Amino acid sequence: MPNWVMRCGWGGFLVFFTGCLAPIAIKVDGGLTQTKPIEAAVRADLSPYNSPDPFHPVVLPGTKGQKRVAIIELDGVLVQDSLVGLGSQGSNPVVVFHEKLQAAEEDPLVVGVVLRINSPGGTVSASDIVAGEVRRFRDRTGKKVVAHILETGTGGAYLIASASNRITASPGALVGGIGVVFPVVLLEKMLDILSITDQSIKSGELIDMGTASRKMEPSEREMMEAMAKEHHDRFKAAISISRKIPEKLLDGRIMTATMAQSGGLVDEICSLNDAVALASGRTDKNASPPQEVEVVLYRKGLETARSVYDTIPNQPLQATALPLSIPGLDRTRQGGFWYLWMSDPTLTRLTGK
Repeated sequence: MPNWVMRCGWGGFLVFFTGCLAPIAIKVDGGLTQTKPIEAAVRADLSPYNSPDPFHPVVLPGTKGQKRVAIIELDGVLVQDSLVGLGSQGSNPVVVFHEKLQAAEEDPLVVGVVLRINSPGGTVSASDIVAGEVRRFRDRTGKKVVAHILETGTGGAYLIASASNRITASPGALVGGIGVVFPVVLLEKMLDILSITDQSIKSGELIDMGTASRKMEPSEREMMEAMAKEHHDRFKAAISISRKIPEKLLDGRIMTATMAQSGGLVDEICSLNDAVALASGRTDKNASPPQEVEVVLYRKGLETARSVYDTIPNQPLQATALPLSIPGLDRTRQGGFWYLWMSDPTLTRLTGK
């Protein structure tokens, strides 16, 4: 079975054509003659992040100097899972963050890092891992880390921001969401209407606690609430290492950037360019993009970056085929507790956005 391969465009864009193809023969006069049909294998992999190559710095146009500030993105719902599919990064966002932070650590020209945050949070484990990565990076390197909340920095995303030296936010940003959620809805009546019966075989009375197919017993809810409180207490304790925030603001509420600054969650309200200036060592937050500093983002292959706001798609297109996802049904992939501001239950879908 022959393989037809084409490599084109940005790094990692590799297409294998599939289906039933008809081979051709080229005549001397340039005409084409079809011979008997053959079968071919087809596979498409549109993700540059599947490349085994390491991340490399891409210098933004208009910036130059003897030292660098690296911008590392934290976009979408943070999960410890690969977001794969057409148009997606095709890689675990925790792994991607780790590799970019490692690249910044190994680059002797990088003097500071800006964590560009636009995320409602993520799973408890993924959020804890990334926050720990940031703290260890600071301890090992001594390089300054400035977290800038571009639009949303809530739940686990705020936990990660709190691990930085300084937190800045855009004027329109939403901040906070210091709480824990276990997303689940009760589908028992809907399943009855559809004549669907759960016939799961189990050993262990509580092995299916939290299922969406039956009502949660009071004793089960009490146990789940105890676990949520334990995670919430750890969340608050981690933030208290670097921040003195009134207890009343640690109830999961979200705030505007101005409210967050008044409550001690944010140090400065400024632009992303101002955050870059602060990460470079400047004390003047009102400075324009510093001309004596190179600003870099990390990419693979031929991927480019032309501004501080540059992003890479990480939402699989096939994940948008259904307009709704129901909390609890995806739990075989990402279950458990979340540090997540969940204004919409569809946020639990593993699309990255």
